[in-house]
Amino acid sequence: MIDSDWQTLIDRYAAIPARLRAAFDAIGPARWDTPATDGGWSARAVLDHIRACDGLETPRLLWLMVRDELPVAGIDHERLADLLHAQGLEVPRALAHFQAQRQELIGALQHLPEQHRKRTLHHEEYGPRPIADLVRHNIWHEEEHCAQLEALFRPQDRQPPSNVQASYDAVAEGYADHYFDELAHKPFDCRLLDWLIERAERSGLICDLGCGPGHIAHYLNAHGAQVYGIDLSPEMVKQARLRSPDIAFAQGNMLALDSIAAGTFASIAAFYSIVNLTHDELPRAFAELGRVLVPGGWLLLSFHVGDETRHLDEWLEQPVSLNFTFFTPEAIQHALTSAGFEVTETIVRSPYPGLEYPSQRAYVFARSHTRA
Repeated sequence: MIDSDWQTLIDRYAAIPARLRAAFDAIGPARWDTPATDGGWSARAVLDHIRACDGLETPRLLWLMVRDELPVAGIDHERLADLLHAQGLEVPRALAHFQAQRQELIGALQHLPEQHRKRTLHHEEYGPRPIADLVRHNIWHEEEHCAQLEALFRPQDRQPPSNVQASYDAVAEGYADHYFDELAHKPFDCRLLDWLIERAERSGLICDLGCGPGHIAHYLNAHGAQVYGIDLSPEMVKQARLRSPDIAFAQGNMLALDSIAAGTFASIAAFYSIVNLTHDELPRAFAELGRVLVPGGWLLLSFHVGDETRHLDEWLEQPVSLNFTFFTPEAIQHALTSAGFEVTETIVRSPYPGLEYPSQRAYVFARSHTRA
């Protein structure tokens, strides 16, 4: 990891306490015990959970800065959150304590020699993880909880579900049942995903964007990658979490990934994620993908080849309202290049007979712009 990327990671890690404080200020004390998650945690309990995890991760990181390796067993985070909450530390004091502890850790990370960043923690579930991976994992965990807290305020700004979101919500369970195991019959797609893992050098976080029920994320995770899934449909996210509980999934819109900081992902797999976009929406989408990728990060994009738009009013025995846009490789290459990507490869294949819709499929590898 080059120094600029390491500094970007540290800056994001350092920004979490201020983001938490801003969220609690906006929520207000009267709503600190309002459920913030599907599991029923209040805003106060989310903060306790973050502090509990940080109380474990900070000593690990500090240990690894002076030791070559650290073995660690699995941890009951919910039990630790309950313990912290029972201590009765009020929100303002808890936020101040969290910020002070984070500042101490950031100071140590700022002066960590580059060669020491490769020191590893051997986790019983996840295997060896270098310091940079631990920091990156902590960031996306904390940022996801920040987004949950931020969803508690400004309800008047929330938009009703789009036709696309509502349609995918309607078909989510049937879609998951039908498509979750499809990669077992698609060796070419699997090989491309293997290449993406190799290009991410097995050290960076890969986003499965437009993840649906999480089958791409599941494959990537099973082959050693760190993965974070995002989908527009909350019901799809629910299906993904049910099928891959060890992977983090969140709801988000690829046109505005507001809860994702710049430079979060080493790579993005976006399999058929643009099929419900219009041509006019491509520049906005690709600009956002470039923003959340690290400089020089990889994008693997797939889509149906053509120049038509097809509408569905029913799908998987559910009423929907969906437009599926087909794109030419030339149009996608132009849009990516205009958004600052370097397109390195474009591959077109025929459909798998009897398994897929009978259209040609295109796969594009592109790299985000690098800093000057």
